[in-house]
Amino acid sequence: MLDDQPHLTLQPPHLNPKHQEEWLQSAVAHEIIWDNIKSLVGTTPYEYLCYSEKLERTNTGRLVSHLIRQYEHTERGGWWCAGLDPLDNWQPMLWGCLKPDRPRLNRNNGKPIKYEHPPKTPTRAFFLQIPDRLWLEIAIRYGVTAACTEGQLHRFVNDGTTTWLRESFEFWQWVLEHPEIPIVLVEGAKKAGCLLSLGYVAIALPGIFNGRRVTRDEYGKIWAESLIPELELFANAGRRFYFCFDRDTKPKTVKNVNLAILKTGKLLEQKGCEIHVISLPGPEKGVDDFVVANGAAAFDAIYQQALPLVSWLWRVRKQAELTYTPWLQLDVKELTLKQLPFAPPQTATGGQERSNLPDSPDGGIVVLASGKGTGKTKFISRLVQNAPKAIAAGHRIALMRNLCARMGLDYKGDVDRVNGDFITGSAYTLRLGLCVDSLLSIHPEKFAGCVLVIDEFMQVFAHLLTSSTCNKDGKRAALLARLHWLIRVASWVIVADADAADIGIDYLRSLRGAASPVYLIQNVYQPEGYSVRFLDAAGDDAIIGELLADLRAGLKIFVATDAKRGSLALKHLVETIQGASKQGRTANLVLINSDTSGGEYEVEFIRNINQRVLDADTVIATPSMATGVSIEVEHFDKVYGLFYGTVTDADAAQALSRVRANIPRVVWCAKTGKNFSKVSQSESPFQLKQALKTRWEAEISIIRTSLSPDMIPGVEAFDWDDNPHLDLWAKLTAKTNAAMWNLRANLLERLRYEGNTLEVVRQEQNSPVKAAMAEARSTVKQEYYHRVAAAKLLNKSELAALERQENISPSDQRAIEKTQIAEFYCVENVTPQLVAYDNGGKRRGQIVELEVLLAGAESSTKRDLDALERQLKWGHGVLPFDHPCYELRRFARDALGLLPFLVPGREWTDAELEPLGKRARACSRQVQAFFGFSIPNDPLHANNIWIFRRLLEPLGIETKARRVSRAQSRCVKIDESAWDELLSILSKRQAKRSALAVATPVALTDSFDVVTPPYINKTEGVTTSGSQTPMPKQEPLTPIAFQTGIELLGEIAQTEAVEKLKNFTPWTPQQLRQLWQVVPSWVKQKIRSFVNGSGGRADISPFQLDWGMT
Repeated sequence: MLDDQPHLTLQPPHLNPKHQEEWLQSAVAHEIIWDNIKSLVGTTPYEYLCYSEKLERTNTGRLVSHLIRQYEHTERGGWWCAGLDPLDNWQPMLWGCLKPDRPRLNRNNGKPIKYEHPPKTPTRAFFLQIPDRLWLEIAIRYGVTAACTEGQLHRFVNDGTTTWLRESFEFWQWVLEHPEIPIVLVEGAKKAGCLLSLGYVAIALPGIFNGRRVTRDEYGKIWAESLIPELELFANAGRRFYFCFDRDTKPKTVKNVNLAILKTGKLLEQKGCEIHVISLPGPEKGVDDFVVANGAAAFDAIYQQALPLVSWLWRVRKQAELTYTPWLQLDVKELTLKQLPFAPPQTATGGQERSNLPDSPDGGIVVLASGKGTGKTKFISRLVQNAPKAIAAGHRIALMRNLCARMGLDYKGDVDRVNGDFITGSAYTLRLGLCVDSLLSIHPEKFAGCVLVIDEFMQVFAHLLTSSTCNKDGKRAALLARLHWLIRVASWVIVADADAADIGIDYLRSLRGAASPVYLIQNVYQPEGYSVRFLDAAGDDAIIGELLADLRAGLKIFVATDAKRGSLALKHLVETIQGASKQGRTANLVLINSDTSGGEYEVEFIRNINQRVLDADTVIATPSMATGVSIEVEHFDKVYGLFYGTVTDADAAQALSRVRANIPRVVWCAKTGKNFSKVSQSESPFQLKQALKTRWEAEISIIRTSLSPDMIPGVEAFDWDDNPHLDLWAKLTAKTNAAMWNLRANLLERLRYEGNTLEVVRQEQNSPVKAAMAEARSTVKQEYYHRVAAAKLLNKSELAALERQENISPSDQRAIEKTQIAEFYCVENVTPQLVAYDNGGKRRGQIVELEVLLAGAESSTKRDLDALERQLKWGHGVLPFDHPCYELRRFARDALGLLPFLVPGREWTDAELEPLGKRARACSRQVQAFFGFSIPNDPLHANNIWIFRRLLEPLGIETKARRVSRAQSRCVKIDESAWDELLSILSKRQAKRSALAVATPVALTDSFDVVTPPYINKTEGVTTSGSQTPMPKQEPLTPIAFQTGIELLGEIAQTEAVEKLKNFTPWTPQQLRQLWQVVPSWVKQKIRSFVNGSGGRADISPFQLDWGMT
C-alpha cells in the first residue's frame, strides 16, 4: 500500500474486509476500492453474471440446471468489479468480473479459473472510478491542469468522511477530450487500480487479446480485426498508449502476450496513436506486484524507458531468433585467442582433448554464433586447415575470393576443370571455394566426407532461395538439391553468422537429418561499440552535405550504401569536390558496386583490401563488397552509411562494421524499405505460404488443360506441408518484409542493441546539396545511357561467352545490356534515349505484361509453360515462388474488365470507371494477391480513377489526369504519344516473330505474343466504320497489315458484322495462319461461332479453310 494515501478508517458495508485487503495488497487506493468493488454472496452472483438473453432458461425464466451447477461455486462469495460504461453515458457498467473465493477448475487442464465473466456476452474493458485527488495528480503529471475547472480541482476534502468521488464520469470524459494524456493498458482490474493510484491513466482489459474483436468467415478464418468499441473511443490520433501486460517465463505464454500486444498495437497505430511497451524486469509477474516490491519511483523509471512498438518488436524478434542451447558458450574478444576444447574434427590425435565433442562417425553440424569482428573466419580456418577435402560456399564472388585466401582454399574461378575434377597447377584439388550459384559444378560423390563451410550462412540461404541469379534458366531447385546432397555427404558442416538463427539451423537439420548433432558455439562477447550520429531526415541531402564537408576538410572516408545509382551519383559529386580541393591532383576514389566489382583493379583491391585501401582517399561500397570483407587497418577517419531501402537492417549494420576501427559513424536510412516480396508484403510466414499457395493453385487451375502429361506429376508433387525449402523461404521472406516496413527504426534499434552510442539528430533539408545531388544523378544517368549506346553490339556466341564468365568487366556489362535492349526492342541502332526508356529492364517487363494481356490466353499460357519446363528439365520439381504466373494476371485483368477501357485519348470520369472499380473492390483480396497492391476501404483514398491507374502501371501504360467543368471533377486518359510508342514496339516485336514463324513453321497451339489492342480505334474506341480493309497478299505480313487485320477481326467480333469477313478473301492461308496466331482468344471464340453457324456461306469462306482455326 502506498504511504502517501490518506489514512481512512471508514469500512463500506458492501465490502468484505478480506476482499478489501486483497486490493490493498496490490497498492490500490482506498477510494478506488470502495467505489469499484463489492462483495457478493449467495445467489446474488447469478444476477451479476447470468443476465444475457442468450442463456438457456426454463419456461419460468429460471436458469437451466447445468448453468446453475456451473456457477454454484460463486454462492460461497467473491468480489465483483465493473466500473463505468463509456458507451452508455458513463453509467455503471452492467458487464464486469467476479473473482470467486473458491474458484472452479478448468475441465481441460485442471487449473483454477480465477475470474468469471458474464457468459454469452462480449468482453468489455474496465474504466474504474477515481477520487478527485487522483484526478488532480494525473492532471499535474501531464500538465493539463488548465483544462480542469476550479471546482474540479478543489472538490476533494480530506476530512475522513467524504473521500470518494461521486461523479467519476467527468474524469473519463476529460481524458477522452484530451488526447495528449497517455493511457496505460493492463491485464486485470487490480493492476489498473494500482496505476490509477500512482497517478497514471490506466484501462484494464480482462485478457491480453480482449482489446480487439475478430470477424471470421464461414471456414473459421479471421478476415477482419477491429478494436473493441470503448477502446476505439479513446484511440484519438496522436494519443500515446502504453502496454503493461504481465511478465511470464513460459515460452508459449510469452509468445501469446507478444502477439496480443502486436495485434492490438497495430490496430491502435492505424488510428494514428503512438504505441509504447513497458517491459517488467521481473521477478514480479504483474505491475501491481512490481510496485509493491519496488515502489512508485521504480515504475516511473521503466515507464520512461518504454520502447516504441517498432523497437520493442525488433527486440522481441531478435531475442527469439536463436534459442538452441549452446554446446559451448564463450565470452572472448577474439575467438582465435581461445584454446579450443576440441581438435579440428578431421585431424584429431589421441593425445588431444575431445571430452566435450563426442566422437561421431557421421560428424555433425557446428554453428558459430559470434559478433562482427570477433575472428569467426580465422576460427573456422583452424578447423579446416588440414582437412583433405573441404568446400567453402558463399554468395558473393568478392567474399569467396577473400575467404579462400584466408582459409587456404582454391577458388573455383581460378582453377581448371577437367572431367569434373578441379586442377590447380599440376595437381588435383579437393579444397575448393565457390559461390552457391555454381554448386552444380560439384560432384558430391567426389567430396564425400568433406568439411562443408558456409560463412554468413543466413545470407547464403537467403541468396539461394530468393536471388534472381540462382533461378537463371530455372535451376534453383537443382541448386537446392545439390546443396542438400552435399550437406548429407559432408562429415562436418560448419556454419557461421553474427545473426545465426533457429530457422537456419532447423533448415540444416532438415536437410542433413534431425538425428545429426548440433554443436552451437555461442560467443556472447559484445564488441566495443562506436559512436553513431544517426540523422533523422526525410532525404539523403543532409548526410551528403556533411560527407562533402568532411571531404573538403581532408578526411578519409569509407561510405557504405545499398544503391548502385546512388553510389555513382555520389562518386560524381565526391570527385568534383576532391578534384577542386587537391589543386588538380586526381583524388584516389574507389567505387565498388555490381557494375565495377568485376573489373581487374576492383577484384585485386578487394582481394588485398588491407594493403590496397591505404592508397585510397575515399571508398564507396555497395553490398557487392560489404559482406565478408574486413578492413582491419587504421586508415579511415569516419564511416558514412547511406541506406535507401534495398537491404535489411542486419545487412546495413554489417556494412557499417566492415571497417573494424572504432571511428565515428554517420548514418542515414530511408524510413521504409522497398525490397518487399512480390508474393506478399506480410510479416507472417504462414500468411506468405497461404498467399503463395492461393496464387499457385489459381494459376494451375487456369493452365491445367495446357499442361503436357509429363508436366503434371512434377507440378502436382509439390509438398506444401513438409518442404524445408518452402518453409525457410517463407520465414526469410517474412523477416525481410518486417525489416522493410520499419527500416529506419529497425536499424536504429539494432545499432543500440549492438552496444553503440547513438545520437539521433533531426535535420532539415539541405536544398543546395539536394539540387547538386539531383544534378549529379541526372548527369550520371545520361553518361551511362551514352556509354551503353556506344558499347559493342554482341552476336549470340559472344553474348553466351560473356554470360558464362564469372567476372564481367564494366564495358562487357554495358555490351550485354545493349545487346539485350537491341534484341528486345528489335532495333539495330540503340540510342541513349532507348536505354533511358528501358529503365534498366523495368520497361521490358511491363511490355511483356501488356503483350500477354492483348494476346489472350494462348500467349500467356505458353510463357508459363516455358517457365515450368525450365524448372522441370532439371529433374527436381518446381518451386512455386519462382513461377511467373503470366496467365493468372492476364486472366485477372480480363475478368476485371480492363480491356474495354484501353482507349488512348478517351477521357474517363470516375463514374464511367465504376464498373471496373466495383469489380476490383469486390475482388480486393485477389487484386492484392495477384497485383501486389491493396485497395483502401475509403473511396476517398482509392476512387475508380486511382484503381484504373494502379492497374495500368505494371503494363507501362502512361496516363494523364485533369479536372473539368465547374465541379472540378477529375478525369483520366491514356497518353496517346506514349501509347503510340508502345504500339510501335509491339509491332516490331510481332513482325520479328512473324518472320521467324515463316522460317520455322509451328503448330497453331504454339502461340505468339501480340501487338496492339485488336478492336480499339485510337480516337473512337470500338471501331464501327467499314472504311478499313486488310492489306493485300504479302508474305510475310507487315506490321501494318497485322494491325489492320487484327483491328478488323476485333470490329467484326464486337459488331457481329459477319459479312466483313469476305474482306479477307485475298489473303493466303499462310497469311491467315500468321494472323490467327496473334488474335485474342475472345475474338477467336466469336469468329468460330460465326463460322460454325454460317451454314457454309461463301462470303466467309476464307475462314472455313482447314488451317487450324477450328
